Amino acid sequence: MPRITHPRAFVVLMALVLLACGKGHKEEAPAVRRLWELSDARLNSTRAYASATVVLREDFEGESLEWARVVDPDHPLRSDPEAFSATVALEGEQRFLTLEGHRGGKFRIQEVDPGGYYEFRGRVRTRQLEPQAEGLFHGATYYLGELERFGSTAEILPHTEELITRHRTLEATSGTTDWDTRSLLFQVGPTTEALLICCVLGLSEEVLSGRVDFDDIELRRVDPRFYWSETCDEQSRARETTAKGWQAHRLIRQALGAESRATIVLLPGEILRFRIAVPSGEPQLSFGAGAWWSEEREVGLRDPVLRVAIEGRVVWKEKQARSDHLHQTRWNDIEISLAPWAEKEIELELSAEEAPAAFGGLLLRDGSARPVGPNLILISIDTLRADHVGSYGYSRGTTPRLDELARTGVRVSDFTAQSPYTLPSHVSMFSGQFPTVHGVFGPTNAIGRDRTPMLAELLSAHGYSTRAFTAGGFVNPGLGFDRGFDAYSNLDPFRYRGSPHAAGLIARRPERYSEELFSEYGVHAIQDWLDKNADKSFFLFLHSYTVHDFDPPPEYLDAQERIDPQPYLHHEYVAEHGITDEVLADIVDYYDAALRHVDHSIGEILDRLDTLGIADRTVVAITSDHGKELGERGLIIHGTTLYEEMTRIPFLLRVPGMAPRVIDEPGMLIDVAPTVLAALGLAVDPRMQGRNLLEQGEHPPRFIWSEIDQLAHKYALRDPSGWKLIHGPPDEDLFFPNEAPWELYSLNDDPGEDRDRSRDESELRTRLEEQLLINLRTMREWGDRLGGSRSSDVDDETTEMLRQLGYIGGPDE
Repeated sequence: MPRITHPRAFVVLMALVLLACGKGHKEEAPAVRRLWELSDARLNSTRAYASATVVLREDFEGESLEWARVVDPDHPLRSDPEAFSATVALEGEQRFLTLEGHRGGKFRIQEVDPGGYYEFRGRVRTRQLEPQAEGLFHGATYYLGELERFGSTAEILPHTEELITRHRTLEATSGTTDWDTRSLLFQVGPTTEALLICCVLGLSEEVLSGRVDFDDIELRRVDPRFYWSETCDEQSRARETTAKGWQAHRLIRQALGAESRATIVLLPGEILRFRIAVPSGEPQLSFGAGAWWSEEREVGLRDPVLRVAIEGRVVWKEKQARSDHLHQTRWNDIEISLAPWAEKEIELELSAEEAPAAFGGLLLRDGSARPVGPNLILISIDTLRADHVGSYGYSRGTTPRLDELARTGVRVSDFTAQSPYTLPSHVSMFSGQFPTVHGVFGPTNAIGRDRTPMLAELLSAHGYSTRAFTAGGFVNPGLGFDRGFDAYSNLDPFRYRGSPHAAGLIARRPERYSEELFSEYGVHAIQDWLDKNADKSFFLFLHSYTVHDFDPPPEYLDAQERIDPQPYLHHEYVAEHGITDEVLADIVDYYDAALRHVDHSIGEILDRLDTLGIADRTVVAITSDHGKELGERGLIIHGTTLYEEMTRIPFLLRVPGMAPRVIDEPGMLIDVAPTVLAALGLAVDPRMQGRNLLEQGEHPPRFIWSEIDQLAHKYALRDPSGWKLIHGPPDEDLFFPNEAPWELYSLNDDPGEDRDRSRDESELRTRLEEQLLINLRTMREWGDRLGGSRSSDVDDETTEMLRQLGYIGGPDE
C-alpha cells in the first residue's frame, strides 16, 4: 500500500468534516412517538408542603457538652487523647468546631421518628488538610448512622456495631476550601429510633496534617411530599442537566428489575397533560407501569394507583403493588388501544394517586404499520481479540457460529479498536467518533447530547423499536448509553446460572440482585423479545462481559484440575507470584471456553431469527470493544497499552442480499455506526468520523488511530504501509507511567511489536510524529467545536458492578 508522506491530506479531510459538523441534519418524522420527549406537556402540580420541624440545631454558640469523642469506629470504646483535638474556635463573630490531629470525630445521638423523612444540613471547611493515603478519602465530612435504640452516649457507644443498621457518609474534601454546605434528604428505617451524627476528621483513613471546621448543623423533619419532589428533581437533573419545563422535574431514568426506561414520575394528585395527534390504522399507547423508587428503599408507602384519561374520560386505572426489595420489582407492561381516536387530536392525561407512580417508556405507535426498514442486531463481545476467532486464523474451535456468519457474510480482516478499555471504545462504536472528539474517557464524564450522535437515537428517530441487553458496568445508562433505547437492561445476557460473578453481585447487594432476577435476563429473554417484535423494525444491542471475566460454564472446560484465573487478572498478584507457562495455558483455556459459551449463545439467537422468518431482513454485526494482553508482556490485563493484542478486534457482518466477501481495507471501531446505517439504507450523521466499509470502490488511504487517557496515557498512529508509532507523553501522575515517549514498529515484519525501530528510522519517525500531533490537535478542535461532554450519573448499582468486574480496587479499567 502507498505511504502517505504529506500530512496536509489529513488536514483537508478533517476540515471538510468540520464544515459538515456545523450544518443541520433534517430528520424524517418518527413513526413511533416517544411521548417522554415532548417538552410542551403541562404538569399540574402543587409545591405546598407542611412546615418542616427542626429537631436539632447546633451553631456552637453555647455549651456543646452532648458531643462525644470517637477515634476508631471498629473499637468505639478505645481512648486515645493524642489522636485529635477538638476546640470551639472564634472567627469574628462566628463560632465553630475545629478538629485537628490524625484520626477521629465528635458525635452526638439524636432521637428520630421511625420511618420519618429528614433533611440534614451542615457546613464544613478544610484548612491545609492532607490525608495520609492517596486516592479516595472519606474524611472532613459528616457521618449519619441509624440506630435501632435511643439512649445516652454511655449506653449506645459500646453497642454501635449491632445497633447501627445503616449509615451514610456525605461528600468528603481535603486541601484548603472555603465554607461549603453538605446536605442530604433521606428516610430513616422503620426500626430506627435515633441518628448518630458525627463530625469526621478521619475515621477509615488517617490525616497527616491540617484542620477541619464544622458549623451550622441542622436536622429537620420534613413532609414526605417535599422529600419526593426534591429527590425527583435531583434524579431529573442527573438524567439531563439541560432539561426544562416538566422534564426538569418529573422525567428520570428508573430501573425495575434490571430494566431501565425513561420514566415519568408523578406524585399523588399530580396530572401531566399531552396534546397529541393520534395516528391512523391501529394506534396503541404502551408503557410500563410501576411504583417510583427513590435512590433508597422507602418504607410505609401505599401502593400507587396509576390513571390514564383521554379528553377527561378515564380509559385505564390500576393499582401497582410495591415490593419489599428492588430485585422483586418489575415493569407491568400496559397496552391501550386508541382506535376510537384514530386521526384525531386528543388531550392525554396521566395521573397518580396514593403514592408516587412511574410510567416507563411511554410510546405511541400504529400497530398496523409496516416495518420501516431492515432490522439490526449489534453484538459486542467485550475484550475479544481477533486472533482467538476461527475466521481470523485461530485453530481451537472457539467460534463455530461466528465463523459460519463470516463465511456467509462480510468479514473485515484488519479492524482496530479506538481505545483498549470499555467506556471510550463503546462510545466510539455507537457514535462513529474518536475518543478525543466525544471526550468520554472515564466514569466522571457522560456522552454529550449535542456533541455526540448515538446509533439508537438515530434509529429510534426513524421509527425503530430499540432494546438493549447489556452487562452494565461501563456500558450503563448513567453514562448516556440508554439514549434512544426504549428499554435498557444491565444484567449480562450470556452469563450462565451459577456464575461466581453473578453470585458476587448478589452477595454485595442482596436488596438489588437475586438468582431469580439473573435467570430472567438470559438468552431466553432475548428470544422472547424477538418473538414479540418480529413484525416491527427493531434495533437490538447485546453486550457481555463473560469473556472479559474468563467465566465459562464448567461444562465448557475439560475435567482436569485447573488454577483459578481471577487472581492473575490483577497486576499486583502477578508481580508477586509471576505466571508460569502452565498457568498461562490454563488462563487461555478459560478465555477460550468462555468464548465458546458466548458463541453458542449467539448461535441460539441467530437460530431464532430463522425460526421467526426474519433472518432475511435482519442485519447482524458482531464486534468487540478491545482485546486483552494474555501474557505477551508479562500480564493478563487490558486498558494499559496500545499494542495489537489490545486493539486488534473482529468485525463480522451479515447483510441480507449481500454476497459473502472479505474486506481487506483497514477498518476502525468508528466505522461500525456508519457501516450499519448504510446497510439499513440510512444517512450517516455528519458528526461521525467513521466511514461506510461496505461501499465499493477505492477509498482514500487513512491513518489508523487508537488512544488511552485513563490510568495510562498514550496515542497510536498506523500509516497505510504498516508502520505504527506509539506516543506516551510524560505524565508523573499515571497509574501506568510511560517508559518511552516514542515507539516505532513495522507490523509487516514485526507483528508482535517486539523491536522498537524509533532510533534507526529517525526520518520516518519524525514524519509520523508530525502527523500524530496534527491528528490530535485537529480532533481536539473538532471536539471543542461540537461542545462538551457532561457529568455522569454513576449510581451505587453501577459502582458495585464495576467493583465486581475489577474496575474499582483494580487497575484494569
